[in-house]
Amino acid sequence: MSDANALTAKLLIEIPARFPNIRVWCNNRVDAMLPGFNGRMRRVQAGIDGQADISGIVGPSGKRLELEVKCGKDRQSLEQIAFERMIRERGGVYVLVAYQRDNGGMTMDGVVKWTLEMLADL
Repeated sequence: MSDANALTAKLLIEIPARFPNIRVWCNNRVDAMLPGFNGRMRRVQAGIDGQADISGIVGPSGKRLELEVKCGKDRQSLEQIAFERMIRERGGVYVLVAYQRDNGGMTMDGVVKWTLEMLADL
């Protein structure tokens, strides 16, 4: 499992365990050809370019929560930056969760702890 997938999985477990008022789910971007009616192949798309890795709702306010997970040298794309701007401009919360394995800094568990501390104020 990649570091990004491992960190995403940890956050999907830890956030609802610590904050019962926050519902989160994993976002997947899909673009595939699948059999449709009468076996004809058709294009199926889900998600939008730039969407965050994890989406959620903070109760009871209903505030939108988005978490983008980046590991190593990975950086936000232009589409992800535009998505972040859209969420923030509409009053949502967008958190960029970054982890680099060999930088001598925080461990992955430390990054999860930092993220949970950020969410505690919601």
